[in-house]
Amino acid sequence: MTKFKKVILSLPNSGSDKFIKLTTKYSQQRIDVNEFAASNIYSNDSSVPSVESIGLYICEPSSRLASAYHNARKNSAFKQTFEEFYSDAKRIEESSVFTGKVDINNVSFIGCEDLALKSLLLSQAWLKNQLSKIPHGELFKTVPARAVSDKDQEKIRRLYAKEYDLYTKCLTIFGSHWKEYQAKNKISVAPNKTVVIHLGPPKTGTSAIQAWLSRNSEQLLEKKIYYPSHGADKNGVSSGNFSDLISFDNEHRGYFDYNKTKLLIDEFNSSSYETLLLSSEHFYYYLLWLFTFLDDAKFIFYIRHPIAVLESGYHQGVKRHLKTEKFSTPTSISFSNLNVISRITTEINANVEYRFFDEKLFDGESLHSDFSACFSNFISAPVNEKRLNTQYSAGALTLMRMVNGFGDNFLRTELDFWLQRDSESQPNFSLIPPDKIGNLQIKLMHEATKLKQCTPNMNGTKLDALLEQYKHVNYYSNDECIKDFNRVLCKLRHSSPLLVSSILSQCCSANDIETFELLRKGFGVKGSSLKYISIANWYLKCRYGLNKLISRYFQ
Repeated sequence: MTKFKKVILSLPNSGSDKFIKLTTKYSQQRIDVNEFAASNIYSNDSSVPSVESIGLYICEPSSRLASAYHNARKNSAFKQTFEEFYSDAKRIEESSVFTGKVDINNVSFIGCEDLALKSLLLSQAWLKNQLSKIPHGELFKTVPARAVSDKDQEKIRRLYAKEYDLYTKCLTIFGSHWKEYQAKNKISVAPNKTVVIHLGPPKTGTSAIQAWLSRNSEQLLEKKIYYPSHGADKNGVSSGNFSDLISFDNEHRGYFDYNKTKLLIDEFNSSSYETLLLSSEHFYYYLLWLFTFLDDAKFIFYIRHPIAVLESGYHQGVKRHLKTEKFSTPTSISFSNLNVISRITTEINANVEYRFFDEKLFDGESLHSDFSACFSNFISAPVNEKRLNTQYSAGALTLMRMVNGFGDNFLRTELDFWLQRDSESQPNFSLIPPDKIGNLQIKLMHEATKLKQCTPNMNGTKLDALLEQYKHVNYYSNDECIKDFNRVLCKLRHSSPLLVSSILSQCCSANDIETFELLRKGFGVKGSSLKYISIANWYLKCRYGLNKLISRYFQ
């Protein structure tokens, strides 16, 4: 006898393959989901699964056929027109047989490709499993839809009338299931209280805002605004309130922690505070759950020029994610973060306040004053605030990129602190040649036109201004990058000889002779001094470990 776990019934190109891939890959526990045509399930075989195990996944018929046609055209031998394709008798019969076999009263789950985000959330109850964070790149990885003309649409509706009838009935049931799911799982906020969640996203000054809020938590409490405390590293950079809503499973995959979130909201509801304020750029990766379970909340989302995000993201990749590749200017660029939240809010309603990360568009001419403008009564914005988590200088970027190739976590952490402090006094620069900016701007303007149409709560005039007012910062040629690289090496040698020794020791151990010689000469270290570098590296590691131990003891 065949043993079934969960079964999805679907027609070809309904999107069920992607749905199954995401649910099985990102479920916290291992699950088995198989895809079947209805004719293979509803038989007299003794292995037929129970009703509780059967799900149905549908797609708007003309979209399904357009997707199938797109895939068929990948075969060079395929010559049919779209009309010939959907008019094929076998294809029509396949649809008719499927719809005739499916009994929507005998399935426990209905998913819909046109409502894929809601379908994933609803699947958690059916699968009895919590989904962990799903990368947006996988969530929205779709084949470009073929535009279906009114003429084709009308003919498809006639030829596939039974499938459209099933689709319409399923949408009605799906809508009912979604309302029940939201009502059952909604985390309610008490009357006359407000929850405000700052989503970031990354590279929009979240560290600066969080440091300011943390310093002034007592003043916020006086205004009946509760901002939960959180830690920060030596440079003042933190993940904000991330851990107040997000937990990790046994495989260290992040997931929205419903119970922890509900406990926080319940405690807030019982308190004397009027506003609960949470901030983390990592919340951006959990929008599905935040928008669904906290639909009473107000969300703050900053929009930054994609060119600035691109370069800032590259810096972050070198600083935090071991990137070793040189920067390369792309031929195309997009409002990727804005696209994500726009697509999600199209399907799941949310109260999002869009702000613009640009000095000329800030309300009050600073990020802090602009953030304050989101509230009716807030703390005063600081004057001459120190920049946090700034981009590296050109030389710092080059050195860290090298060290990422051989350095251990201890070395990278210590070097990052030093480079971060050094870079704070250096001017901003760009690695994108001025002659490349024009083409990128034109493509962004075309994209902005579409985004204004599908993001109704966003100020389209300010989005246009964000692009029109963009000022390209000073471009650094390769020669200028090398000049600053030598400056960094010279300054590092004089301010932290132990750190220099650790860099050379680990580079030598990695047998990267070319990089070792380049760094040795740049640091001005003579051959006779090399015998001491391993001892210095050992000493620095011991001191680092002792400092961590003492810090933990006095926490």
